[in-house]
Amino acid sequence: MSDRDQLVRMAVERHFIEWAYNEKVENALCLGASYERNVDLLIEKVSFARSAVEAELKTFPEQQLRYAAGLDGAILDVHLEQKLSKLCSDARGYLPSYSRYELISIGMYPDELADYSHWAMRDQFDSHDFVWLSIGLEPDERLVKYLGQAQDTVRPPKLDATLKKEAERRLALITTAQKLDPILKHVKIELAYEWYNTVELDAPIGFQNALKIGWERLQKASKAVIEDTPYANDKAPDPRAIRTLSQIIAAMAIDGYGFDPNSKRSAIPKEIESACDTFGISVTKETILKYIRLGLKDADIGN
Repeated sequence: MSDRDQLVRMAVERHFIEWAYNEKVENALCLGASYERNVDLLIEKVSFARSAVEAELKTFPEQQLRYAAGLDGAILDVHLEQKLSKLCSDARGYLPSYSRYELISIGMYPDELADYSHWAMRDQFDSHDFVWLSIGLEPDERLVKYLGQAQDTVRPPKLDATLKKEAERRLALITTAQKLDPILKHVKIELAYEWYNTVELDAPIGFQNALKIGWERLQKASKAVIEDTPYANDKAPDPRAIRTLSQIIAAMAIDGYGFDPNSKRSAIPKEIESACDTFGISVTKETILKYIRLGLKDADIGN
């Protein structure tokens, strides 16, 4: 880019629109086909209007161009200011209406875009986090408050109508899929990854990669645990070791969590599953209940 072209660009950003040269970001928000058309139309219209402004600026003498670029601002040129104002005002009038969320997809407000590198290291998502991340936005107090918690008396913020509709649709979708922990309202990243691959849900490539990275990380960790187990490479585990471990699990469930051996249904296996999640241990409540029952049987408890 020549020095003169650089001055033209500086003048365009200073007088027309500061984001006149921005392009769609890789992880643009996913808010439906209509939203995507609006973003593409905005980029197209900005490009057309910008070209008109550039063409006029290129006719300016060097001194006027430097002034327009803000390099000689100490000397006020009222006539030139009026000319620039009229030129850029006419150009902006050609642009379609747009929202903050269209600007996010072309690089404005980058802090509001999801930080997928961070979320890929999480083992589970809050349901509200999952919704905003699948759209492309970084979950923050303002957005999470919008989707609402019953005890929250603070009025949620007003959101763009398209964003509001899409967020509510995605929350309903994941809730209906029954992938959420009914108590903690969390969705495990491995379940989220497997479920996402079975549904038609548009999401930024960064979100898809974060789920995959998280899934692969947990699979690798789980494999490492298995390989470190003393009987991992044996043809069959020692039945006595399994019985002993089952009795230990049953004893912990009764003494530590208040498990009732005579109860046909209990929330204790779910509590133990949640505790395991906290320490990064991937195990289901069904597996926990299986070994509790095995331990009770071997120890002749509750009979």
